[in-house]
Amino acid sequence: MTTARRTPLVQQVAVLILCVATPALLADGHSGSDPEEVELRMPGPWGDYSEAMEDPDAVDADAAYVGHRRHRMQLLSGYYRSLEMALRYDAPVDPETIARLAEGLERHGQDIPALFDRETPTGEDEPGALARIWEEQEHFQEHMNNFAARTRDLQRAIPQSPAEADDDWEPRATEVLNGVRHQCLACHDTFRRR
Repeated sequence: MTTARRTPLVQQVAVLILCVATPALLADGHSGSDPEEVELRMPGPWGDYSEAMEDPDAVDADAAYVGHRRHRMQLLSGYYRSLEMALRYDAPVDPETIARLAEGLERHGQDIPALFDRETPTGEDEPGALARIWEEQEHFQEHMNNFAARTRDLQRAIPQSPAEADDDWEPRATEVLNGVRHQCLACHDTFRRR
């Protein structure tokens, strides 16, 4: 019997972040030809690489924080979308991996309130966080509490090993995943400009 070599979750998440972030940066006009960009050299065992990036001296702290927050939210989205592919679309993913993804979604979801500690609403015509988040902290916290509860429900719905899996666990887990997504959409509908 051959066994597939598993890629550590940290590497999977790093690749996911790179795949999610790169198109967004390019869509925002970050093509590498911006005069406010610098070339960052990255020598290493696979050869020398370089990457164009915004000049750190040209980015203020609030803009950097908003970028940080967006990437963290994209990380959460990556966990959710991976779970969705496995549960809703039957991607051949073993229950242990699905359980780790659900754990990652819950763990990183715990950080959401802290991502909004710094009052940094987006501009009038920009997509992103509305000032309402900071104006209605109790309402925002209700959304966070509901999201946390649904992600814990999801963890309980997923078997921790193949021995714990019955024939109906995937439809049940998918239904709970719908509840997680409902929380995402409800919060975005209230506190985010698309």
